[in-house]
Amino acid sequence: RSPSFAVLASCLEELGVALPERRRGGVSLERARDDWLQRLRSANRSKSTLTAYRIALNDLLGFRERAGSGDVFQEETIVAYLDDYRRRAHPADATYYRRFTLLGRFFRWLSSRAGVPNPFLELEAPAKRQQEADWLTAEEFARLHEAAGSPPRRRPALAQRHQRVLRALVTTGHRAPEHMT
Repeated sequence: RSPSFAVLASCLEELGVALPERRRGGVSLERARDDWLQRLRSANRSKSTLTAYRIALNDLLGFRERAGSGDVFQEETIVAYLDDYRRRAHPADATYYRRFTLLGRFFRWLSSRAGVPNPFLELEAPAKRQQEADWLTAEEFARLHEAAGSPPRRRPALAQRHQRVLRALVTTGHRAPEHMT
């Protein structure tokens, strides 16, 4: 359920009535950012997640400052921001996808909490590229196995251990990060 004033504001917006741009329905984006980050901290989200959200939201606020008083609750402003981000930062596809996703989650939360429009509602998420596996050939594995058997420090037990670990990874199908757990 939306607060009455949020419903009224939404109806006025649909009729083309301009609402204040920096504070939509009494919502401060800066305050919302701080509340969101506090919520994530309380949920014990990782430091990297907090940092990613902080950077993305601060960058959006910086864009709003540079571009004038763009209404971040409008799809057009978000599209302009994302275009600006691509031009300035030249992010990799995965980084751009992550930025889009982070901001989309934040605005979904903010729109449900404060009754403001969600500018991501009708935006299509960028395609997420699938990472292709780059498998070792038999010859590559043989060279790797041979190199593991002759380390710079000549310690036979160490060489045997490295070779056994490689064989275990290959025969079980584990990837490098999985054998660490």
